[in-house]
Amino acid sequence: MFRKKSRDIRNVSVDEFDAATMFPHEEIESYVREEYGSESDSKDKKNKDREDDTAGTDDDVQTGDYGKLTTLSSDEIDDVFRDYANEIDMDALEIYYDTLEAMVSDCDYIVRGEKVSQSLKSTEKKYQYTLVAKYEVACVLQDNTGKDISEDIKVNENILIDEKKELVTYVGGYNYMKNGAEYILFLKKSEKGYYDIAGRIYGKVPLNENEDALYIDGSYSQEEYIKNIYRIIDFAREKYTE
Repeated sequence: MFRKKSRDIRNVSVDEFDAATMFPHEEIESYVREEYGSESDSKDKKNKDREDDTAGTDDDVQTGDYGKLTTLSSDEIDDVFRDYANEIDMDALEIYYDTLEAMVSDCDYIVRGEKVSQSLKSTEKKYQYTLVAKYEVACVLQDNTGKDISEDIKVNENILIDEKKELVTYVGGYNYMKNGAEYILFLKKSEKGYYDIAGRIYGKVPLNENEDALYIDGSYSQEEYIKNIYRIIDFAREKYTE
């Protein structure tokens, strides 16, 4: 009979509920214990949950050994790229643009500048991070917004790092920018203070022609859509470095 009451009892004290419903006090306390458990039961459950979260198998490293990548310096992140295993997630590659003109009209800014440092940003998944570039804008080549862009910006790079697996994933064949190198970037506004590269891999143009624009398996290099991405990048370098 308790459950059929239409009144919401979640925020009603035991004494109020007792007076309002005329149920014996002992019956109410019994119901509350059965439904929600005692305070000590709740504490025990929280402690058990906490133990479950931190417990590991023989192959696991304890939680305390993880979660520190966000504190790494720019040079230490380079060590991560050198020391971790790597994979290329070509399944994540999407065809965004057929022409340079399509990318130009889709982006918010076209800028030229230099990557000065890098950091790692936590994702929603435990022990996974994305790479963020600190980029210094030397000049704005095109502004499609009518609003100024800061000289120092943060750019999301399409690199995923799994601390637990010690694995670097090049998402869609994106090749991360190198510290001290110059790039033309086609940017789209992201969350506050951050920018995304238009088309993920399309909108990053290294000024050094010898730098690989993409990080892909050689078996993909002859695919027509890959060739077209390279053409768009080459056209952008030629047009905006004249």
